[in-house]
Amino acid sequence: PKALTSRTIYFLQPVHNIYLLVLAEVGLVGLGIFAWIIINIFRKKFVIWHLSFIIFLLIGLVDHYPLTLQQGQLLFTILLSVTMLP
Repeated sequence: PKALTSRTIYFLQPVHNIYLLVLAEVGLVGLGIFAWIIINIFRKKFVIWHLSFIIFLLIGLVDHYPLTLQQGQLLFTILLSVTMLP
């Protein structure tokens, strides 16, 4: 702490949009695969789990926690797997 005169480094956070975060971390190919998975989920018959997944994806427009926190990753995995059920 004495070496860092400016404490602004403690406030560094990733971009608050999961789509831009995916683009920054895995590039265009990874973003394309991510989008392909999401599009294929919604091509199926609509079930109530799709609504939960849509809300989760909308939260991702304004927050990075669905991909950066463990709880968000677990929720994303659970919702993704439940929506992929036949």
